[in-house]
Amino acid sequence: MRILLLIIQFPPDVNSTGLLMAQLCAGLQARGHQVSVLTSFPHYEKFRVWDEYRGKLAERGSYNGMDVLRLYVYASGTKQRMTHRLLSYLSFCGMATLAGIFSRKSYDIILCTNGSFFSGIAAFLIGRTKGIPFVYNVQDLYPQTPVMAGQLRSRNAIAVLEKIERFMYRHAARVSVITPSFRDNIVAKGIAPDKISVIP
Repeated sequence: MRILLLIIQFPPDVNSTGLLMAQLCAGLQARGHQVSVLTSFPHYEKFRVWDEYRGKLAERGSYNGMDVLRLYVYASGTKQRMTHRLLSYLSFCGMATLAGIFSRKSYDIILCTNGSFFSGIAAFLIGRTKGIPFVYNVQDLYPQTPVMAGQLRSRNAIAVLEKIERFMYRHAARVSVITPSFRDNIVAKGIAPDKISVIP
């Protein structure tokens, strides 16, 4: 199977979700699957793009035998403010959507993580354009997590993000979560339980 992983942080970025997905993809490769990665330029630790990627829009490389296309991402040097993080997520969504739609490569499925809230939109648009299903891997609950952390307070923004969240759940071929409580939270939003898999 030809798999496209869509994820905002991926090694050499040091991020738990990126490292986890890199290990998962290595396992998939060991089982004979072909994995390609669509990700951003490394920037996570200091929320600033590494010097060697400055001034570029994209760069193709490899990681443990996987074809990796790294893309421009907005990173201002401060991720404490939610507006900066949302702009970062939106920039990656836009770049990933364009790169995925105009890619000449063919895939059987898209695996997308929600480390960047809008990544699911990119996966949906690429999948809809190319006729590819996408699996939405939920590592955190948005916008619930930033709301509970006090980072997001605007009722209008929360309402919009909740609608986007439900849209991504509805249009994914499958939704994978890391805990039963995540599954229950998503089911409470009207998503069929048999569409959701718990993978700790």
